[in-house]
Amino acid sequence: MRSDKGLFILMDRLSGLGAAFASLGYSVMAAGIFVSVVFRYVFANPVGWTDEVTRFLLVWCVMLGMAFTLQQGRHIRVTTLVRNFSPKTQKILEFIGDLIALVVLCIFVFKSYQFSSFTKDIGEVSQGSLALPLWCANLALPVGGGLFVLQYIVKILRTLMGVKGNEVQAHH
Repeated sequence: MRSDKGLFILMDRLSGLGAAFASLGYSVMAAGIFVSVVFRYVFANPVGWTDEVTRFLLVWCVMLGMAFTLQQGRHIRVTTLVRNFSPKTQKILEFIGDLIALVVLCIFVFKSYQFSSFTKDIGEVSQGSLALPLWCANLALPVGGGLFVLQYIVKILRTLMGVKGNEVQAHH
């Protein structure tokens, strides 16, 4: 197996793992919200920690799911202007857009890592009843962003190599 195919497969699996954790997180969030509603309206005894945990999980779920969404080609795109060009020009514009996105994401990952480190260094905690360290939620930004960066690199490599979509996966 060529090493580039190995990279594609590794990134596809990492993205899939991120999506699996995100799915699990969404399930835990739904269960937590259900418990919260039952305790609030049936027992008239609200449970404060569920809101806090749900907010933390939401950040992690969104960030971990981004790379998988890109891998599947399902990110929202505005194509109103681009679709008026020839297919070749569309591919060039998409490639340029991917490069710009990669640069912006690299800056995002760097800055979000700095932010996470800062909140850890100052010991900032959430305002809820659990007083969770905020760096735990903030760490989702560089981790999920890092997966997103890696998936964009794979997308760009696939474009440069002429590999369409996930055709590498068909060789499992």
